[in-house]
Amino acid sequence: MSDVAVSVSVRRPRLSLKTPSKPAVPREVVPVAEPERDATPRDQPSASSAPSVDRAARIDDMLRELASAADILQAASDGIASLQKWTRVGCAIAELMREASHAFEVTKGVVSEPEPALRALLASLVVQHNTVLGQIDGVARDALRGGVNLLMGDTLTLAFDETGTSMLAMGGSVCDAAGLGLAPLAPGTDLAPAAETVLAALRAANAVLRTQAQTIAANLATVRSRQLFFATLQSMLDVSPSPTRAATTSEEAANSLALATRQAIATSALALAQESQTSILRLLNRSNFFGQGS
Repeated sequence: MSDVAVSVSVRRPRLSLKTPSKPAVPREVVPVAEPERDATPRDQPSASSAPSVDRAARIDDMLRELASAADILQAASDGIASLQKWTRVGCAIAELMREASHAFEVTKGVVSEPEPALRALLASLVVQHNTVLGQIDGVARDALRGGVNLLMGDTLTLAFDETGTSMLAMGGSVCDAAGLGLAPLAPGTDLAPAAETVLAALRAANAVLRTQAQTIAANLATVRSRQLFFATLQSMLDVSPSPTRAATTSEEAANSLALATRQAIATSALALAQESQTSILRLLNRSNFFGQGS
């Protein structure tokens, strides 16, 4: 034991340990301060998130209005298509009237009394013509949606932005029989001159309906495009992360768990440092004991 040489670097801590010293005071573990919480609950919309919430509500209102407008325009478009079919049926009946009346005039010039079957045919064509006009009236009335009927002359006014500064007024037209210039025929009407008049009126009505169908289709396409735009904007507001969005209960629980984990890690690190210092002191005390024995 006497042959063991102690270097100066080791001797200094040994000499310092010979003198009694105050016991080492363990360092105080300072808890990590928890960040202050707002007085307002996190699950309630804050003042900063109010504009986002208000905009989302306005977009919802816009989508409802656009859906209602699209339904009105679709009903008018379907009604126009049905009216065009009925006017084509009316044109076919008018052509039969013209041919039957011509045959009636020819027969009347040959014989004093035309056949009863020909007279019955002419009377039947008059009834069919009036029936077509009744169907046209019914189709025009049935295009009512949401209190607006574009086929009876109503006007649809629609806002195309959230503030209501961009407006579009879509005017309708009266598309019943009277509005299209179609008049019923009285029983016993002379169809020789009336057939040409009826046929010309039905062709003109069909042209008016074609123009109206193009206008309604263009307005419907515009409304559909606006629907797509606002639906895309709404989905972006719903799924995109934003600091202004109100925190949910699950987000608050995750934040609390992360804070508790950080505090536990800091406490464990301080405890390990304290234990390491204690182990070093014990090792030095043992070295001092062996040195005194030599």
